[in-house]
Amino acid sequence: MGSEYIHQMIAITSNPFVGLLIGLLSTAIIQSSSTVTAVIVVAVGSGAIGLENAVPIIMGANIGTTVTCTLVSFGYLNNEKAFQRATGAASLHGFFNILTAIILLPLELYFDVLSGAASYLSTLIAGQDQIYITPTHFLDYLVNPVWLFLNQDLGASSVVIFLIAIGLVFLSIKWLNLSARSLLLGEDSNKITQFMFENDWKSLLSGTLLTLCIQSSSFTSSLAVAFAATDKISIRSTLSFLVGANVGTTVTALIASMGNSQEALSIALVHCLFNLCGLFIFMVPQVFSLAQRYAARISKLSANRLHGLLYLILIFFIVPFILIWLSTN
Repeated sequence: MGSEYIHQMIAITSNPFVGLLIGLLSTAIIQSSSTVTAVIVVAVGSGAIGLENAVPIIMGANIGTTVTCTLVSFGYLNNEKAFQRATGAASLHGFFNILTAIILLPLELYFDVLSGAASYLSTLIAGQDQIYITPTHFLDYLVNPVWLFLNQDLGASSVVIFLIAIGLVFLSIKWLNLSARSLLLGEDSNKITQFMFENDWKSLLSGTLLTLCIQSSSFTSSLAVAFAATDKISIRSTLSFLVGANVGTTVTALIASMGNSQEALSIALVHCLFNLCGLFIFMVPQVFSLAQRYAARISKLSANRLHGLLYLILIFFIVPFILIWLSTN
């Protein structure tokens, strides 16, 4: 895009609502909050964006990733009941991230709750007086042999390695798609769902571990929507699974911060703290019940399919732009 454009985009992040929108729209476009947060970690680590300015972008990325769930729910438009269940389940992901942002954004703006806590933790972890082996060393043992094999033994150029990487990404996506289909339609689908969603804690742990392994909350949350649409799991189990997915996705930012600056580690920890705070908020029974009632209401409204489309446009586009307009006037 050019350095001038990048500098202009970075300059406007001084407005927290604009930063929130940047994170939201960026994630909505590429359908991956993991990618956006990893990029922000690198940007903070290089000094291109300040820690305080990056926090709203991280929050926006968490909200933006819920667009994927909503889009997946539109795949059930031809089945009214399935569409209602899918829309209700998808709304839970948005409810989690939006409510968490509503609570934490003012606290961050006025008291630096997230950035202050993350800076303190990063100082403890990366303290100069401590001698330890960082996770970066562990990753080097995994990545370097592959890199050396491609770059030296095969004599491949950067372009060839890039094409190989793209090919592996598409193969991985294809494999994930086939695996998801076998989970939903296979003979053992009922046994798997009963094990993963036996209770709230198992649903939470399943969402966390699955997202941690795949490093894509968009994929796991979409999987939960598909389970809910086919009436394999309840709204309650879906909510616990989605909360776990949000916690699990924080590993990507942490990996991106390894071997980088202390500021990069701080913004990665902000991502962790944001989702962990959301977890504790939703552990409050009243909030948990409120989320279920909210999903039931959205599900009921989706009996008219136009309402489902209006929900997508209102929450992810109209409201953010209204907030920006209010903040600049």
